[in-house]
Amino acid sequence: MMEKAEPRFDDWKKSLDNKTAAQARFERWLFLYLSKVLFSGKPGELLRFSAPFFGRTVMDTLNESKAMASLWGLSTYHLRWSAQSAHVFFYDRQKLEGVLRGVAQNRLFHFLGYGPSVTAMSFLDGLAERWRQTGQIPHEIGIAVGYPLKDVLGYMGLVDLPKRMVREWCIYGREGASLQRKEQYDLGLQRGLEYLRTDQSAMIRDELCGHRSYTTYVCPEGDVAVQEDQ
Repeated sequence: MMEKAEPRFDDWKKSLDNKTAAQARFERWLFLYLSKVLFSGKPGELLRFSAPFFGRTVMDTLNESKAMASLWGLSTYHLRWSAQSAHVFFYDRQKLEGVLRGVAQNRLFHFLGYGPSVTAMSFLDGLAERWRQTGQIPHEIGIAVGYPLKDVLGYMGLVDLPKRMVREWCIYGREGASLQRKEQYDLGLQRGLEYLRTDQSAMIRDELCGHRSYTTYVCPEGDVAVQEDQ
Protein backbone atom coordinates (compact mmCIF):
# COMPACT_ATOMS: atom_id res chain seq x y z
CA MET A 1 0.00 0.00 0.00
CA MET A 2 1.66 3.22 -1.16
CA GLU A 3 1.67 6.31 1.04
CA LYS A 4 0.39 9.44 -0.63
CA ALA A 5 1.67 12.93 0.16
CA GLU A 6 -0.84 14.95 2.17
CA PRO A 7 1.16 17.96 3.41
CA ARG A 8 -1.73 19.49 5.38
CA PHE A 9 -1.83 16.44 7.65
CA ASP A 10 1.89 15.66 7.84
CA ASP A 11 2.61 17.46 11.13
CA TRP A 12 -0.30 15.65 12.80
CA LYS A 13 0.83 12.31 11.41
CA LYS A 14 4.38 12.81 12.67
CA SER A 15 3.04 13.72 16.12
CA LEU A 16 1.55 10.23 16.48
CA ASP A 17 5.04 8.87 17.15
CA ASN A 18 5.19 10.87 20.39
CA LYS A 19 1.77 9.82 21.71
CA THR A 20 0.66 6.82 23.70
CA ALA A 21 -0.44 3.79 21.72
CA ALA A 22 -4.05 4.24 22.82
CA GLN A 23 -4.09 7.95 21.88
CA ALA A 24 -2.55 7.21 18.48
CA ARG A 25 -5.12 4.48 17.83
CA PHE A 26 -7.96 6.84 18.68
CA GLU A 27 -6.67 9.60 16.41
CA ARG A 28 -6.12 7.19 13.51
CA TRP A 29 -9.62 5.79 14.04
CA LEU A 30 -11.15 9.26 13.88
CA PHE A 31 -9.09 10.28 10.86
CA LEU A 32 -10.20 7.22 8.91
CA TYR A 33 -13.87 7.66 9.77
CA LEU A 34 -13.66 11.25 8.56
CA SER A 35 -11.53 10.51 5.50
CA LYS A 36 -14.51 10.66 3.14
CA VAL A 37 -15.08 14.24 4.30
CA LEU A 38 -11.38 15.11 4.29
CA PHE A 39 -10.57 13.65 0.87
CA SER A 40 -13.63 13.13 -1.33
CA GLY A 41 -16.02 16.04 -0.98
CA LYS A 42 -18.49 14.43 1.43
CA PRO A 43 -20.05 17.35 3.34
CA GLY A 44 -20.25 15.61 6.71
CA GLU A 45 -20.25 12.44 8.77
CA LEU A 46 -22.32 11.45 11.80
CA LEU A 47 -20.45 9.47 14.47
CA ARG A 48 -21.70 7.95 17.70
CA PHE A 49 -19.45 7.77 20.75
CA SER A 50 -20.40 5.52 23.65
CA ALA A 51 -18.56 5.16 26.94
CA PRO A 52 -15.97 3.87 27.29
CA PHE A 53 -14.46 4.94 23.98
CA PHE A 54 -10.79 4.04 23.66
CA GLY A 55 -10.90 4.09 27.45
CA ARG A 56 -12.31 7.62 27.59
CA THR A 57 -15.46 9.13 29.00
CA VAL A 58 -17.94 10.63 26.55
CA MET A 59 -16.95 14.16 27.58
CA ASP A 60 -13.25 13.49 27.06
CA THR A 61 -14.00 11.92 23.69
CA LEU A 62 -16.08 14.94 22.65
CA ASN A 63 -13.36 17.39 23.66
CA GLU A 64 -10.57 15.48 21.95
CA SER A 65 -12.51 14.78 18.77
CA LYS A 66 -13.49 18.43 18.49
CA ALA A 67 -9.85 19.46 18.82
CA MET A 68 -8.74 16.95 16.20
CA ALA A 69 -11.51 17.95 13.78
CA SER A 70 -10.51 21.60 14.12
CA LEU A 71 -6.89 20.69 13.42
CA TRP A 72 -8.04 19.00 10.20
CA GLY A 73 -10.22 21.95 9.15
CA LEU A 74 -13.61 20.52 10.13
CA SER A 75 -16.41 21.76 12.37
CA THR A 76 -18.46 19.76 14.87
CA TYR A 77 -22.05 19.87 16.07
CA HIS A 78 -23.34 17.82 19.01
CA LEU A 79 -26.71 16.60 17.79
CA ARG A 80 -27.54 14.47 20.82
CA TRP A 81 -25.64 13.46 23.94
CA SER A 82 -25.85 12.07 27.44
CA ALA A 83 -23.41 10.84 30.05
CA GLN A 84 -23.15 7.50 28.25
CA SER A 85 -23.27 8.36 24.54
CA ALA A 86 -23.14 11.18 22.05
CA HIS A 87 -23.98 11.67 18.38
CA VAL A 88 -21.62 14.19 16.81
CA PHE A 89 -21.79 15.59 13.31
CA PHE A 90 -18.41 16.41 11.77
CA TYR A 91 -18.58 18.61 8.70
CA ASP A 92 -16.84 20.83 6.22
CA ARG A 93 -18.79 24.04 6.63
CA GLN A 94 -18.16 25.31 3.10
CA LYS A 95 -19.17 22.03 1.50
CA LEU A 96 -22.30 21.69 3.62
CA GLU A 97 -23.35 25.24 2.79
CA GLY A 98 -22.90 24.40 -0.88
CA VAL A 99 -25.05 21.29 -0.62
CA LEU A 100 -27.80 23.21 1.15
CA ARG A 101 -27.77 25.95 -1.48
CA GLY A 102 -28.22 23.25 -4.08
CA VAL A 103 -31.32 21.77 -2.46
CA ALA A 104 -32.82 24.92 -0.93
CA GLN A 105 -34.97 25.73 -3.98
CA ASN A 106 -36.59 22.30 -4.06
CA ARG A 107 -40.23 22.54 -2.97
CA LEU A 108 -40.05 19.21 -1.17
CA PHE A 109 -37.13 20.52 0.86
CA HIS A 110 -39.45 23.37 1.88
CA PHE A 111 -42.09 20.78 2.74
CA LEU A 112 -39.67 19.45 5.35
CA GLY A 113 -39.76 22.84 7.01
CA TYR A 114 -36.51 24.38 5.81
CA GLY A 115 -36.55 27.72 4.03
CA PRO A 116 -34.65 28.88 0.93
CA SER A 117 -32.12 30.79 3.07
CA VAL A 118 -31.19 27.81 5.24
CA THR A 119 -27.61 27.77 6.54
CA ALA A 120 -25.48 24.95 7.87
CA MET A 121 -26.13 26.06 11.43
CA SER A 122 -29.89 26.53 11.06
CA PHE A 123 -30.18 23.14 9.34
CA LEU A 124 -28.25 21.38 12.11
CA ASP A 125 -30.25 23.25 14.77
CA GLY A 126 -33.42 21.97 13.08
CA LEU A 127 -32.11 18.40 13.02
CA ALA A 128 -31.21 18.53 16.70
CA GLU A 129 -34.60 19.93 17.69
CA ARG A 130 -36.53 17.34 15.66
CA TRP A 131 -34.42 14.58 17.13
CA ARG A 132 -35.15 15.89 20.61
CA GLN A 133 -38.89 16.10 19.97
CA THR A 134 -39.34 12.73 18.27
CA GLY A 135 -36.57 10.66 19.83
CA GLN A 136 -35.62 9.50 16.33
CA ILE A 137 -32.91 10.66 14.00
CA PRO A 138 -34.46 12.85 11.26
CA HIS A 139 -34.12 11.20 7.85
CA GLU A 140 -33.16 14.47 6.18
CA ILE A 141 -29.76 14.17 7.83
CA GLY A 142 -29.00 12.15 4.70
CA ILE A 143 -28.65 15.48 2.88
CA ALA A 144 -25.96 16.60 5.32
CA VAL A 145 -23.95 13.39 4.97
CA GLY A 146 -23.92 13.75 1.20
CA TYR A 147 -26.63 11.41 -0.05
CA PRO A 148 -28.37 12.55 -3.26
CA LEU A 149 -31.59 14.47 -2.56
CA LYS A 150 -33.67 12.07 -4.70
CA ASP A 151 -32.53 9.16 -2.53
CA VAL A 152 -33.30 10.97 0.71
CA LEU A 153 -36.75 11.98 -0.52
CA GLY A 154 -37.34 8.47 -1.89
CA TYR A 155 -36.51 6.93 1.47
CA MET A 156 -38.94 9.34 3.14
CA GLY A 157 -41.68 8.42 0.65
CA LEU A 158 -41.92 11.97 -0.69
CA VAL A 159 -41.20 11.05 -4.32
CA ASP A 160 -42.55 8.16 -6.36
CA LEU A 161 -39.31 6.47 -7.34
CA PRO A 162 -38.59 2.73 -7.28
CA LYS A 163 -35.99 1.49 -4.83
CA ARG A 164 -33.15 0.09 -6.91
CA MET A 165 -30.52 -1.09 -4.43
CA VAL A 166 -28.74 -0.44 -1.15
CA ARG A 167 -25.15 0.80 -1.30
CA GLU A 168 -24.44 2.44 2.09
CA TRP A 169 -27.76 4.19 1.55
CA CYS A 170 -30.97 3.28 -0.30
CA ILE A 171 -30.82 4.32 -3.95
CA TYR A 172 -34.04 5.31 -5.73
CA GLY A 173 -34.71 5.93 -9.40
CA ARG A 174 -31.75 6.17 -11.77
CA GLU A 175 -28.78 4.75 -9.96
CA GLY A 176 -25.90 6.06 -12.07
CA ALA A 177 -25.23 9.35 -10.28
CA SER A 178 -25.75 7.75 -6.87
CA LEU A 179 -23.27 4.95 -7.59
CA GLN A 180 -20.78 7.47 -8.90
CA ARG A 181 -21.04 9.43 -5.67
CA LYS A 182 -20.65 6.26 -3.60
CA GLU A 183 -17.50 5.39 -5.54
CA GLN A 184 -16.17 8.90 -4.95
CA TYR A 185 -16.69 8.54 -1.19
CA ASP A 186 -15.08 5.09 -1.16
CA LEU A 187 -12.01 6.53 -2.86
CA GLY A 188 -11.78 9.07 -0.03
CA LEU A 189 -11.61 6.26 2.52
CA GLN A 190 -9.03 4.43 0.44
CA ARG A 191 -6.94 7.58 0.29
CA GLY A 192 -7.03 7.86 4.08
CA LEU A 193 -6.01 4.21 4.50
CA GLU A 194 -3.12 4.65 2.09
CA TYR A 195 -1.95 7.80 3.82
CA LEU A 196 -1.76 6.02 7.19
CA ARG A 197 -0.40 2.84 5.58
CA THR A 198 -3.03 0.71 7.27
CA ASP A 199 -6.19 -1.25 6.54
CA GLN A 200 -9.78 -1.21 7.78
CA SER A 201 -8.91 -3.10 10.96
CA ALA A 202 -7.74 0.30 12.26
CA MET A 203 -11.40 1.39 12.13
CA ILE A 204 -12.41 -0.94 14.95
CA ARG A 205 -12.23 0.71 18.36
CA ASP A 206 -10.46 -0.80 21.34
CA GLU A 207 -13.62 -1.83 23.18
CA LEU A 208 -14.59 -4.15 20.31
CA CYS A 209 -11.17 -5.79 20.13
CA GLY A 210 -9.27 -6.93 23.20
CA HIS A 211 -5.81 -5.37 22.98
CA ARG A 212 -2.82 -7.29 24.33
CA SER A 213 0.50 -5.60 24.99
CA TYR A 214 2.58 -8.62 23.95
CA THR A 215 0.79 -10.15 20.97
CA THR A 216 -1.98 -9.59 18.46
CA TYR A 217 -5.65 -9.00 19.06
CA VAL A 218 -8.59 -10.52 17.23
CA CYS A 219 -11.80 -8.71 16.33
CA PRO A 220 -14.74 -10.99 17.09
CA GLU A 221 -16.91 -9.86 14.21
CA GLY A 222 -14.30 -10.40 11.52
CA ASP A 223 -11.51 -12.56 12.96
CA VAL A 224 -9.02 -9.94 11.83
CA ALA A 225 -5.67 -10.18 13.62
CA VAL A 226 -3.74 -6.93 13.95
CA GLN A 227 -0.34 -6.29 15.52
CA GLU A 228 -0.81 -3.95 18.45
CA ASP A 229 1.13 -0.67 18.64
CA GLN A 230 4.02 -0.78 21.04
